[in-house]
Amino acid sequence: MKYKLTFTICLLFAIGITSCAQETTTGNAYIDKIESERAEKDEEFKGEESILMEGDIKKFKGLEYFEVDETYKVVATFEKIEDGRVFEMKTSTARLPVYKTYAKLTFQLDGKDYQLFAYQNQKERDENDEYKDYLFI
Repeated sequence: MKYKLTFTICLLFAIGITSCAQETTTGNAYIDKIESERAEKDEEFKGEESILMEGDIKKFKGLEYFEVDETYKVVATFEKIEDGRVFEMKTSTARLPVYKTYAKLTFQLDGKDYQLFAYQNQKERDENDEYKDYLFI
């Protein structure tokens, strides 16, 4: 376990240094950031702690993504929900993390109104200072 943690930290450090040292590939910081995050996600799926089966990891070439489109970069109104519902959220594994409905996000896209909800992981909030302020959509 110690080896895995050390390897993960070194890998993240190397990726961080490499990404800081390189110039943007498209000249568009928004697109470059998304493409970088996608590459990191693909590496996570290839790693030792992947949620994929061992045979699938060997065949994994990367997730399929839509082309980055700035049309979907929106500004949302954040409305905190007091006493939001706490529930077990289904995931792609058997794990059932406990989340709280934390906020409603409203925005417009192509002239239409939309809303999404932001959720807070209750275990991470209580046990991990690094993630206590993280929200998930």
